[in-house]
Amino acid sequence: MVAGTIVTAMLFLANELIAVFQKLNLNNVPPEAIAKYIILLVPTYLKYTIPMGVAMGSALAISRIARDGELTAMRTAGFPIRRVMRMVFVVGALFGVASFFNADVLIPRAEKQKIKLANELNIVAILPQFERNKAIQLPPYVAMFGEVAEKDDTMILKDILLFERQKDNEFQVYIAPEGTYEKGVWTIQKPRVRMFQDDAFVDIYDVDEVVINQRIDIQDFMVGGQVDSVASADLVRRINESRRAGGNTRSLELPLYERQAISFACVVFAAMAGVLAIRFSKGSAFQGLLMSLFFLWIFFNFHIVMTSIVGKNGWLPPMVAAWSPTVIFGLVTVYVGWRQE
Repeated sequence: MVAGTIVTAMLFLANELIAVFQKLNLNNVPPEAIAKYIILLVPTYLKYTIPMGVAMGSALAISRIARDGELTAMRTAGFPIRRVMRMVFVVGALFGVASFFNADVLIPRAEKQKIKLANELNIVAILPQFERNKAIQLPPYVAMFGEVAEKDDTMILKDILLFERQKDNEFQVYIAPEGTYEKGVWTIQKPRVRMFQDDAFVDIYDVDEVVINQRIDIQDFMVGGQVDSVASADLVRRINESRRAGGNTRSLELPLYERQAISFACVVFAAMAGVLAIRFSKGSAFQGLLMSLFFLWIFFNFHIVMTSIVGKNGWLPPMVAAWSPTVIFGLVTVYVGWRQE
Protein backbone atom coordinates (compact mmCIF):
# COMPACT_ATOMS: atom_id res chain seq x y z
CA MET A 1 0.00 0.00 0.00
CA VAL A 2 2.75 2.43 0.96
CA ALA A 3 4.77 1.44 -2.10
CA GLY A 4 1.81 2.07 -4.40
CA THR A 5 1.21 5.49 -2.87
CA ILE A 6 4.85 6.55 -3.19
CA VAL A 7 5.40 5.15 -6.69
CA THR A 8 2.37 6.89 -8.15
CA ALA A 9 3.36 10.14 -6.41
CA MET A 10 6.85 9.86 -7.93
CA LEU A 11 5.31 9.49 -11.39
CA PHE A 12 3.43 12.77 -10.91
CA LEU A 13 6.57 14.47 -9.60
CA ALA A 14 8.61 13.31 -12.58
CA ASN A 15 6.16 15.00 -14.95
CA GLU A 16 6.24 18.16 -12.83
CA LEU A 17 10.03 18.16 -12.84
CA ILE A 18 10.05 18.06 -16.64
CA ALA A 19 7.59 20.97 -16.74
CA VAL A 20 9.74 23.00 -14.33
CA PHE A 21 12.85 22.40 -16.43
CA GLN A 22 10.97 23.62 -19.50
CA LYS A 23 9.65 26.81 -17.82
CA LEU A 24 12.68 28.01 -15.90
CA ASN A 25 16.14 29.17 -16.83
CA LEU A 26 18.11 26.80 -14.63
CA ASN A 27 21.20 28.99 -14.80
CA ASN A 28 19.37 31.56 -12.67
CA VAL A 29 17.66 29.17 -10.23
CA PRO A 30 19.61 27.37 -7.48
CA PRO A 31 19.24 23.55 -7.64
CA GLU A 32 18.21 23.44 -3.98
CA ALA A 33 15.32 25.83 -4.77
CA ILE A 34 14.07 23.50 -7.51
CA ALA A 35 14.37 20.53 -5.16
CA LYS A 36 12.42 22.39 -2.47
CA TYR A 37 9.71 23.35 -4.97
CA ILE A 38 9.32 19.73 -6.10
CA ILE A 39 9.15 18.49 -2.49
CA LEU A 40 6.45 21.06 -1.72
CA LEU A 41 4.34 19.50 -4.48
CA VAL A 42 4.32 16.08 -2.80
CA PRO A 43 1.33 16.75 -0.46
CA THR A 44 -0.80 17.92 -3.40
CA TYR A 45 -0.18 14.71 -5.30
CA LEU A 46 -0.68 12.54 -2.23
CA LYS A 47 -4.30 13.74 -2.18
CA TYR A 48 -4.86 11.54 -5.23
CA THR A 49 -2.23 8.84 -4.78
CA ILE A 50 -3.24 7.81 -1.24
CA PRO A 51 -6.58 6.35 -2.47
CA MET A 52 -4.67 4.63 -5.29
CA GLY A 53 -2.21 3.09 -2.83
CA VAL A 54 -5.07 1.87 -0.64
CA ALA A 55 -6.74 0.19 -3.62
CA MET A 56 -3.51 -1.47 -4.74
CA GLY A 57 -2.70 -2.78 -1.25
CA SER A 58 -6.22 -4.10 -0.67
CA ALA A 59 -6.42 -5.81 -4.07
CA LEU A 60 -3.03 -7.52 -3.72
CA ALA A 61 -3.66 -8.65 -0.13
CA ILE A 62 -7.09 -10.14 -0.82
CA SER A 63 -5.86 -11.74 -4.06
CA ARG A 64 -3.05 -13.40 -2.10
CA ILE A 65 -5.28 -14.97 0.56
CA ALA A 66 -7.69 -16.08 -2.19
CA ARG A 67 -4.92 -17.76 -4.25
CA ASP A 68 -3.43 -19.43 -1.16
CA GLY A 69 -6.76 -21.01 -0.21
CA GLU A 70 -7.16 -18.98 2.99
CA LEU A 71 -10.30 -17.31 1.69
CA THR A 72 -11.82 -20.72 0.95
CA ALA A 73 -11.03 -21.87 4.49
CA MET A 74 -12.61 -18.76 6.03
CA ARG A 75 -15.72 -19.04 3.88
CA THR A 76 -16.00 -22.76 4.72
CA ALA A 77 -15.83 -21.86 8.42
CA GLY A 78 -18.81 -19.56 7.91
CA PHE A 79 -17.05 -16.19 7.79
CA PRO A 80 -19.06 -13.60 5.82
CA ILE A 81 -17.20 -11.39 3.37
CA ARG A 82 -17.62 -8.38 5.66
CA ARG A 83 -15.67 -10.29 8.34
CA VAL A 84 -12.93 -11.12 5.85
CA MET A 85 -12.79 -7.44 4.90
CA ARG A 86 -12.80 -6.08 8.47
CA MET A 87 -9.11 -5.14 8.61
CA VAL A 88 -9.31 -3.74 5.08
CA PHE A 89 -11.97 -1.32 6.34
CA VAL A 90 -9.84 -0.41 9.35
CA VAL A 91 -6.72 0.32 7.29
CA GLY A 92 -8.77 2.18 4.70
CA ALA A 93 -10.22 4.37 7.47
CA LEU A 94 -6.75 5.07 8.89
CA PHE A 95 -5.48 6.10 5.47
CA GLY A 96 -8.62 8.21 5.06
CA VAL A 97 -7.70 10.10 8.23
CA ALA A 98 -4.15 10.49 6.90
CA SER A 99 -5.56 11.77 3.60
CA PHE A 100 -7.68 14.40 5.37
CA PHE A 101 -4.70 15.47 7.52
CA ASN A 102 -2.67 15.83 4.34
CA ALA A 103 -5.38 17.92 2.65
CA ASP A 104 -6.18 20.05 5.69
CA VAL A 105 -2.73 20.59 7.21
CA LEU A 106 0.14 19.62 4.92
CA ILE A 107 -1.21 20.98 1.63
CA PRO A 108 -2.07 24.47 3.02
CA ARG A 109 1.40 24.76 4.57
CA ALA A 110 3.09 23.52 1.41
CA GLU A 111 1.08 25.92 -0.79
CA LYS A 112 2.07 28.90 1.35
CA GLN A 113 5.72 27.90 1.24
CA LYS A 114 5.51 27.32 -2.51
CA ILE A 115 4.12 30.82 -3.11
CA LYS A 116 6.76 32.29 -0.81
CA LEU A 117 9.48 30.45 -2.74
CA ALA A 118 8.03 31.63 -6.04
CA ASN A 119 8.09 35.22 -4.79
CA GLU A 120 11.71 34.88 -3.75
CA LEU A 121 12.70 33.50 -7.14
CA ASN A 122 10.36 35.83 -9.03
CA ILE A 123 8.67 32.91 -10.78
CA VAL A 124 5.71 34.81 -12.13
CA ALA A 125 4.33 31.89 -14.11
CA ILE A 126 3.19 29.94 -11.05
CA LEU A 127 1.72 32.88 -9.14
CA PRO A 128 -2.00 33.70 -9.31
CA GLN A 129 -2.81 37.03 -10.94
CA PHE A 130 -5.32 39.56 -9.66
CA GLU A 131 -8.41 39.94 -11.83
CA ARG A 132 -9.38 43.40 -13.07
CA ASN A 133 -12.88 44.90 -13.04
CA LYS A 134 -14.47 42.05 -11.13
CA ALA A 135 -17.62 42.93 -9.18
CA ILE A 136 -17.79 41.82 -5.55
CA GLN A 137 -20.41 42.30 -2.85
CA LEU A 138 -19.52 44.75 -0.05
CA PRO A 139 -22.96 45.39 1.46
CA PRO A 140 -24.57 47.85 0.95
CA TYR A 141 -22.29 48.36 -2.08
CA VAL A 142 -21.29 46.48 -5.20
CA ALA A 143 -17.62 47.25 -5.86
CA MET A 144 -15.35 47.08 -8.90
CA PHE A 145 -11.61 47.78 -9.05
CA GLY A 146 -9.55 48.62 -12.12
CA GLU A 147 -6.28 47.48 -10.55
CA VAL A 148 -5.45 45.46 -7.46
CA ALA A 149 -1.94 45.01 -6.05
CA GLU A 150 -0.68 43.42 -2.86
CA LYS A 151 1.92 45.05 -0.64
CA ASP A 152 2.81 43.29 2.62
CA ASP A 153 -0.56 42.67 4.31
CA THR A 154 -2.36 45.52 2.49
CA MET A 155 -4.16 45.49 -0.84
CA ILE A 156 -3.75 48.64 -2.92
CA LEU A 157 -6.87 49.46 -4.95
CA LYS A 158 -6.99 51.68 -8.06
CA ASP A 159 -9.83 53.07 -10.22
CA ILE A 160 -12.62 52.23 -7.78
CA LEU A 161 -16.35 52.11 -8.56
CA LEU A 162 -18.97 51.65 -5.84
CA PHE A 163 -22.69 51.23 -6.58
CA GLU A 164 -25.23 51.80 -3.80
CA ARG A 165 -28.99 51.39 -4.25
CA GLN A 166 -30.88 53.44 -1.68
CA LYS A 167 -34.42 52.85 -2.95
CA ASP A 168 -35.93 51.09 -5.93
CA ASN A 169 -35.57 54.20 -8.07
CA GLU A 170 -32.56 55.84 -6.40
CA PHE A 171 -28.90 54.87 -6.48
CA GLN A 172 -25.46 56.43 -6.05
CA VAL A 173 -22.19 55.84 -7.87
CA TYR A 174 -18.88 56.44 -6.05
CA ILE A 175 -15.80 57.01 -8.21
CA ALA A 176 -12.41 57.13 -6.48
CA PRO A 177 -8.83 57.01 -7.78
CA GLU A 178 -7.50 54.80 -5.02
CA GLY A 179 -8.10 53.01 -1.74
CA THR A 180 -6.86 50.19 0.48
CA TYR A 181 -8.03 46.96 2.07
CA GLU A 182 -6.41 45.78 5.29
CA LYS A 183 -7.63 43.32 7.94
CA GLY A 184 -11.26 43.47 6.90
CA VAL A 185 -11.45 47.27 6.55
CA TRP A 186 -11.94 48.98 3.16
CA THR A 187 -10.92 52.63 2.93
CA ILE A 188 -12.00 54.43 -0.25
CA GLN A 189 -10.19 57.76 -0.44
CA LYS A 190 -11.76 61.00 -1.75
CA PRO A 191 -14.57 59.53 -3.83
CA ARG A 192 -16.82 61.69 -5.99
CA VAL A 193 -20.48 60.72 -5.60
CA ARG A 194 -23.08 60.94 -8.35
CA MET A 195 -26.75 60.58 -7.41
CA PHE A 196 -29.41 59.27 -9.79
CA GLN A 197 -33.18 59.09 -9.46
CA ASP A 198 -35.53 57.51 -12.00
CA ASP A 199 -32.54 57.09 -14.36
CA ALA A 200 -31.91 60.85 -14.24
CA PHE A 201 -28.84 62.61 -12.84
CA VAL A 202 -29.69 64.49 -9.63
CA ASP A 203 -26.57 65.70 -7.82
CA ILE A 204 -22.80 65.40 -7.49
CA TYR A 205 -20.60 65.95 -4.44
CA ASP A 206 -17.25 64.90 -2.89
CA VAL A 207 -16.55 63.13 0.41
CA ASP A 208 -13.26 62.60 2.24
CA GLU A 209 -13.48 58.82 2.46
CA VAL A 210 -15.78 55.82 2.65
CA VAL A 211 -14.98 53.10 5.21
CA ILE A 212 -16.50 49.62 4.86
CA ASN A 213 -16.04 46.90 7.48
CA GLN A 214 -16.34 43.69 5.52
CA ARG A 215 -13.84 40.84 5.51
CA ILE A 216 -13.58 39.00 2.19
CA ASP A 217 -11.63 36.10 0.74
CA ILE A 218 -8.56 37.40 -1.13
CA GLN A 219 -9.09 34.55 -3.61
CA ASP A 220 -12.13 36.49 -4.92
CA PHE A 221 -9.68 38.83 -6.66
CA MET A 222 -7.53 36.16 -8.27
CA VAL A 223 -7.62 34.58 -11.69
CA GLY A 224 -7.29 30.85 -11.16
CA GLY A 225 -6.66 31.40 -7.46
CA GLN A 226 -6.90 28.31 -5.29
CA VAL A 227 -8.10 27.75 -1.74
CA ASP A 228 -5.75 24.81 -1.19
CA SER A 229 -3.69 27.03 1.11
CA VAL A 230 -6.65 27.46 3.50
CA ALA A 231 -7.46 25.01 6.31
CA SER A 232 -11.01 23.66 6.65
CA ALA A 233 -11.74 25.71 9.79
CA ASP A 234 -10.86 28.91 7.91
CA LEU A 235 -12.94 27.79 4.94
CA VAL A 236 -15.97 27.29 7.18
CA ARG A 237 -15.44 30.74 8.71
CA ARG A 238 -15.17 32.36 5.28
CA ILE A 239 -18.27 30.53 4.07
CA ASN A 240 -20.28 31.82 7.04
CA GLU A 241 -18.99 35.38 6.58
CA SER A 242 -19.73 35.31 2.86
CA ARG A 243 -23.27 34.02 3.49
CA ARG A 244 -23.95 36.81 5.97
CA ALA A 245 -22.72 39.30 3.35
CA GLY A 246 -24.93 37.76 0.68
CA GLY A 247 -22.01 36.47 -1.38
CA ASN A 248 -21.68 33.32 -3.48
CA THR A 249 -20.00 30.58 -1.43
CA ARG A 250 -19.83 27.89 -4.12
CA SER A 251 -16.09 28.34 -4.77
CA LEU A 252 -15.41 27.88 -1.03
CA GLU A 253 -17.81 25.00 -0.37
CA LEU A 254 -16.58 22.80 -3.23
CA PRO A 255 -12.97 22.34 -1.97
CA LEU A 256 -14.24 21.83 1.59
CA TYR A 257 -16.56 18.98 0.62
CA GLU A 258 -14.01 17.65 -1.87
CA ARG A 259 -11.46 17.12 0.92
CA GLN A 260 -14.00 15.19 2.96
CA ALA A 261 -15.19 13.09 0.03
CA ILE A 262 -11.70 12.16 -1.20
CA SER A 263 -10.68 11.16 2.34
CA PHE A 264 -13.72 8.92 2.75
CA ALA A 265 -13.03 7.50 -0.71
CA CYS A 266 -10.03 5.69 0.83
CA VAL A 267 -12.48 3.45 2.70
CA VAL A 268 -14.58 2.95 -0.43
CA PHE A 269 -11.56 2.04 -2.56
CA ALA A 270 -10.21 -0.33 0.06
CA ALA A 271 -13.54 -2.18 0.11
CA MET A 272 -14.05 -2.04 -3.65
CA ALA A 273 -10.56 -3.36 -4.43
CA GLY A 274 -11.03 -6.20 -1.95
CA VAL A 275 -14.43 -7.17 -3.35
CA LEU A 276 -13.09 -7.07 -6.92
CA ALA A 277 -10.11 -9.19 -5.87
CA ILE A 278 -12.53 -11.83 -4.52
CA ARG A 279 -14.70 -11.56 -7.62
CA PHE A 280 -11.73 -12.17 -9.95
CA SER A 281 -9.75 -14.48 -7.64
CA LYS A 282 -10.03 -17.38 -10.09
CA GLY A 283 -8.10 -15.41 -12.70
CA SER A 284 -4.57 -14.09 -12.50
CA ALA A 285 -3.10 -12.52 -9.38
CA PHE A 286 -3.30 -9.04 -10.87
CA GLN A 287 -6.74 -9.24 -12.45
CA GLY A 288 -8.46 -7.75 -9.41
CA LEU A 289 -5.77 -5.07 -9.17
CA LEU A 290 -6.19 -4.07 -12.81
CA MET A 291 -9.96 -3.85 -12.39
CA SER A 292 -9.47 -1.68 -9.30
CA LEU A 293 -7.19 0.70 -11.19
CA PHE A 294 -9.72 0.85 -14.01
CA PHE A 295 -12.49 1.85 -11.61
CA LEU A 296 -10.14 4.36 -9.97
CA TRP A 297 -9.62 5.97 -13.36
CA ILE A 298 -13.40 6.17 -13.85
CA PHE A 299 -13.86 7.60 -10.36
CA PHE A 300 -11.34 10.42 -10.70
CA ASN A 301 -12.64 11.44 -14.12
CA PHE A 302 -16.18 11.40 -12.75
CA HIS A 303 -14.97 13.38 -9.74
CA ILE A 304 -13.32 16.03 -11.96
CA VAL A 305 -16.48 16.41 -14.04
CA MET A 306 -18.69 16.76 -10.96
CA THR A 307 -16.48 19.29 -9.16
CA SER A 308 -14.87 21.27 -11.99
CA ILE A 309 -17.92 21.44 -14.26
CA VAL A 310 -21.17 20.51 -12.53
CA GLY A 311 -20.39 21.97 -9.11
CA LYS A 312 -18.47 24.98 -10.38
CA ASN A 313 -21.33 26.02 -12.69
CA GLY A 314 -23.94 25.55 -9.98
CA TRP A 315 -25.86 22.77 -11.71
CA LEU A 316 -25.89 20.86 -8.42
CA PRO A 317 -25.30 22.00 -4.82
CA PRO A 318 -21.58 21.88 -3.88
CA MET A 319 -22.06 19.07 -1.35
CA VAL A 320 -23.94 16.90 -3.84
CA ALA A 321 -21.42 17.55 -6.61
CA ALA A 322 -18.38 16.76 -4.42
CA TRP A 323 -19.83 13.72 -2.63
CA SER A 324 -21.81 12.04 -5.43
CA PRO A 325 -18.86 10.09 -6.98
CA THR A 326 -17.84 8.69 -3.58
CA VAL A 327 -21.42 7.84 -2.61
CA ILE A 328 -22.22 6.21 -5.96
CA PHE A 329 -19.05 4.07 -5.93
CA GLY A 330 -19.74 3.19 -2.31
CA LEU A 331 -23.25 1.97 -3.14
CA VAL A 332 -21.89 -0.02 -6.11
CA THR A 333 -19.32 -1.64 -3.77
CA VAL A 334 -22.03 -2.58 -1.27
CA TYR A 335 -24.16 -4.10 -4.04
CA VAL A 336 -21.25 -6.09 -5.57
CA GLY A 337 -20.24 -7.31 -2.12
CA TRP A 338 -23.80 -8.40 -1.39
CA ARG A 339 -23.96 -10.28 -4.68
CA GLN A 340 -20.60 -11.88 -3.97
CA GLU A 341 -21.83 -13.00 -0.54
